[in-house]
Amino acid sequence: MALQLADIVDNLAQNYSPLFVQALTRDVFFYSRMVERGRVREGTPDLSWRVNYAGNSEVAAYDETDTDDGTTGKQQYKKATLAYKSVRARVGISGLTLAISEQGGMLMNALTDEVEKAIQDLKVSINTQTLGDGTTFSGKAITGILAGIADTGTYAGLDRGTYTWWKAYVLSNGGTPRNLTEALVADMVDTIKLRGADPSALEIWCGPTQWRNFGALYKGERRQTPQRLSGGYLALDFEGTPVIQVPGYTTGRMDAVDTSKFDYQQLPVTSNSPLAKELRPIITAPGTPGFGILVMGNSGDALRMWIIHYAQLRVLNPYVMASLQDLA
Repeated sequence: MALQLADIVDNLAQNYSPLFVQALTRDVFFYSRMVERGRVREGTPDLSWRVNYAGNSEVAAYDETDTDDGTTGKQQYKKATLAYKSVRARVGISGLTLAISEQGGMLMNALTDEVEKAIQDLKVSINTQTLGDGTTFSGKAITGILAGIADTGTYAGLDRGTYTWWKAYVLSNGGTPRNLTEALVADMVDTIKLRGADPSALEIWCGPTQWRNFGALYKGERRQTPQRLSGGYLALDFEGTPVIQVPGYTTGRMDAVDTSKFDYQQLPVTSNSPLAKELRPIITAPGTPGFGILVMGNSGDALRMWIIHYAQLRVLNPYVMASLQDLA
């Protein structure tokens, strides 16, 4: 029996979903770090999380003469909410290519080449989006880490102008570039430790320029030997905190982050309900959330498909993040 289009796309999904996961894990910096920390998860439809912004006000010392006045304290919470975002790579082959491929029995070769290269391009786009602020693609991009590591604006539905406990610690210089110093890095790290950041989960992320500037601070004493992390990323050390070179990171800034307060959630791209299958011809691979191939059908003299990814990046507590900005 001749192969049908659904069979061909199913074959593509089964074979290329591992390549998609491998590309994210190896080459998408944020995804790679979160996998290593166990912070990449299959998402749930609930888009919100609770933020504990203040503790029990009835915690104090007492002596034996104190009486119970009946007052009790409780933890203070607000709800933060972010939306899942959709990322796609549009794949297609022309009717002419289809005819040539079918004549020569090479249809799968023509499709697999397009899908493989599209996955690599999709990887690049996801990397850029996760390291950004969510404003690209007319605001349709993944809400990246720069949106969370800030001290102004609204993030996850909470206005930092109203809730100061939702602000990251930002050391700017009024837009005037200045040199990186050890004192600036120490201020950034010490402050968020006092704010409750987990020292064992702390990392400092920066682009190649600031990473080399940091290494130059210790060059005369020959105190730094780069360490190679999984994914091939290079790290130096600041008092036990890794300083990681992140290709493509925003120039002129260095961020100290508590990686235990990040997560990356991937939502399954299809449903098993008969109605969903009828309305949306998506082919997925079992056990690979966040990856699917949507069969679009034809447009003119061409066959079209979308490779799609649903994800949400969450900065769960911006207060324990810091950003050193306006660096030369």
